[in-house]
Amino acid sequence: MDGFGGTTLHKAILENDTQTVQMLINSNADMSAIDNQGRNFMHNSIWKNRVQIMRVIHATNTKLINTPDNYGVLPINYAAFLGYTDLVIELINLGSSINNPTPKKQYILDFLKKFHKNISPMFRNTRNSTDQRHVAKLIENMRKEYQF
Repeated sequence: MDGFGGTTLHKAILENDTQTVQMLINSNADMSAIDNQGRNFMHNSIWKNRVQIMRVIHATNTKLINTPDNYGVLPINYAAFLGYTDLVIELINLGSSINNPTPKKQYILDFLKKFHKNISPMFRNTRNSTDQRHVAKLIENMRKEYQF
């Protein structure tokens, strides 16, 4: 583990090293591992918009998609705050909840304020009415859940 509690698989995901990710998964990596902030491999695949790696992680452990970190944030919420529309839609299509009732830590509510501007453009960046409907509901829920 590194100083943040991340494993080799966490690091390979962040480096977009698909070959190492697959090798570690095939070697029976602990798919329930989390870092010091409670972030799992699905969270890590979100940071740099790694759709392909996110799919591999999801195929290996489908529960991670709806598992919040220690701050109460789901992977889809981070994807939305980062403005990754395609990743948000992919997460929804894979079964991610668009409702996150998990209590949020005040620290994360304050930290994520600088990313609120990325939420609304997602609606405009959708490609069809079904995606628009899902993204609109996600945005509506996140406005309540993250108090903006």
